[in-house]
Amino acid sequence: MNKNPIDLSPLDPTRDKNRFDRTVSALAQRIMAARERSPSAVLARAFVPLMVAALLILVTAAAGTWMLEKGHTQGAQKKTTTFAQWARGKSTLNTWQEVELIRGPK
Repeated sequence: MNKNPIDLSPLDPTRDKNRFDRTVSALAQRIMAARERSPSAVLARAFVPLMVAALLILVTAAAGTWMLEKGHTQGAQKKTTTFAQWARGKSTLNTWQEVELIRGPK
């Protein structure tokens, strides 16, 4: 070990208590002044997240509608039921069909 330890006291922000309090108070006042509480400011801050959420809802609804039209849910439900039967040990599939079931779609 080093016999001369590193002196970190110059990095202590509370060494000059009055300066530290003035700095923190000024910073807090600037932050509070920058925060607007008007309804238009709140809407402006919320606009982008709301638009992203609306877009996700539309994409999910469109994908769900497309999958229903193509009949994809029936196959998924059948595969899930078959997998559940296999997991309980009540499968009527042969070994290769079970391997394909576990492997999933190509």
